[in-house]
Amino acid sequence: MRISQRSGLATPLVNPSALGGEERITVYTTFLSDGTLFYYFSVVPEKDAAAYEETFRRIADSIRLTEVR
Repeated sequence: MRISQRSGLATPLVNPSALGGEERITVYTTFLSDGTLFYYFSVVPEKDAAAYEETFRRIADSIRLTEVR
């Protein structure tokens, strides 16, 4: 996948929710040029995941990483 013009990874996870049912957690990661790791998470109830897919994609597309030198 791409995060702000960079190669990145998305790792989907499923976890029991404290509210009942399961929740879907996705961890998105990419490295910055100085070697530090940028990451963000999305968390949604498993049964509602499809309804939020477009919203999470738009959030991901809006991320702009810049390098400080």
